[in-house]
Amino acid sequence: MTSLDLHRIYVIDGIITLVDAMNAENTYNNHKEAIKQTALADKIILSKTDLSESSNINSIKNRIKKINPKANIIESNKKNLPLTEVIGLNDYDPLNNSWDSLKWLAIEKHNETTNKNTHHNHNHNHEHEHHDINRHGDNIESFSLVTNQQIGMTTLNFFIELLSSQMGSKLLRLKGIINIKGKDGPAIIHGVQHIFHPVEWLKEWPDEDKSTRMVFITRDIKKTIIEEFFKIIG
Repeated sequence: MTSLDLHRIYVIDGIITLVDAMNAENTYNNHKEAIKQTALADKIILSKTDLSESSNINSIKNRIKKINPKANIIESNKKNLPLTEVIGLNDYDPLNNSWDSLKWLAIEKHNETTNKNTHHNHNHNHEHEHHDINRHGDNIESFSLVTNQQIGMTTLNFFIELLSSQMGSKLLRLKGIINIKGKDGPAIIHGVQHIFHPVEWLKEWPDEDKSTRMVFITRDIKKTIIEEFFKIIG
């Protein structure tokens, strides 16, 4: 993501994390890095499912969904892993006309994982949709923030710099579709920890909803802290 030479040649198709069904619980309990890798994934390959009890598999899948509600989970064994599941993810490719920005954002899937959505109307006309994914001591939270107000480009850049400098490695992932003042199409932002892709632009909005929508995955950062930063873009 940081090398211009590699960026000209290669495109990140998506992030796949392999989870060992036999050892996942112990790995999650003892290695924070494993939790982060799961939280960052677009797709989870759950391996050794032929060696594990169904009750254990279900338990692991539930824990994965709490860490990362967006990721698709594919059960596999040594005899079964379709090639189509690991290529052609098209996760982040805003310059491709066939790229589905709403599927990438997956804000609806985040909504489906919540037990209860709460909406708060502030003076800034922000609507905050909260999704607590904080179980098993994993300290991972996933949530979306929405505002109907247009945002200035300078303000957006300041917001990104603030998140990058203050959150650092604890901001596991940020995705957003942004309504910028003076622009017909939306801006697309994508960051992993303190590294952000250059802002990309879509020619037109993918649907009638022209609100700014951001999806966050964080570790050891409460959503209320991000909300305070989010207020500046109003």
